[in-house]
Amino acid sequence: MVAKRFNRRGSTQNRPCHGRPMKLSARAQCHVQRLCLRNRHMSAASIVSAETIRRTLHQIGLHGCHPRRKPLLKMMHKKACKQFAEDKQTKDMDYWNHVLWSDETKINLFGSDGVKHVWRQPGEEYKDKCVLPTVKHGGGSVMVWVCMSAAFGTGATCTVTN
Repeated sequence: MVAKRFNRRGSTQNRPCHGRPMKLSARAQCHVQRLCLRNRHMSAASIVSAETIRRTLHQIGLHGCHPRRKPLLKMMHKKACKQFAEDKQTKDMDYWNHVLWSDETKINLFGSDGVKHVWRQPGEEYKDKCVLPTVKHGGGSVMVWVCMSAAFGTGATCTVTN
């Protein structure tokens, strides 16, 4: 090994490395990756140093974000949905002419109900681009309800303001 290095470089000294040396070995990185993939809600600080783990996970390709939300469906719910779809698959057009479909939605007049994030540098806390404006009492909302059927098309739209 030393002879090969000397033949290649003409010296046995170590070359200077670029950047800060990694704190975790490749084996430790794999271990951290396995821990995080096993438990996606684990915090970085609960493993080792938060920054070390976060940096390692970013290099691997895992990034922290908010999880997607979806309804909890048990196996019995999935079977019931499948059975419902199979039962309705063979129905004729006369059946669908007597079905009334409806939907509703809430529209906020100011802002949204979701989680908001902003990227900023130190000292930019109160810049216009980094501030989320608010109004008292939530700004209000409009609830819209619509129905439709195969035989009659869309029905009247009902709205309720809050």
